[in-house]
Amino acid sequence: MKKTLRNNKGFTLIELLAVIVIIAILGTAIGSLIIGYINQSDADTFYNSAVSVKNAAQMMCLNNEEITTDSIKNYLGTEESKSFDNGNITIESADKNKIKVKSKKTMKKKHNKMGNYFKYASDADISTIEITGFCE
Repeated sequence: MKKTLRNNKGFTLIELLAVIVIIAILGTAIGSLIIGYINQSDADTFYNSAVSVKNAAQMMCLNNEEITTDSIKNYLGTEESKSFDNGNITIESADKNKIKVKSKKTMKKKHNKMGNYFKYASDADISTIEITGFCE
């Protein structure tokens, strides 16, 4: 009796498809994590810019200086005002009672630790932070 040897080298189509499906599932999971980190980073950057504006406004109140959008930018100085000059963040309005800071990026996630001075304009508009109580 003669034995016939089969050449069984390589992978079957089912094995290849299983590997591709596993890689796709892992890619989707990792991609969603990365997007979440990017969205949180945008929210943190926006909040930190609002903190810088609040700190500048508090110092201006202590010095009895007039609070306007331009005076806050001038007070922040060159390095910190770059984030406002590149167009991502704008100071919409400013006076001794309230400052509105707006992000031109669409915020997809709220900052998780808003301080006492800060609130979002509304639940629907998390791209605008209102700062109040800084001159008290």
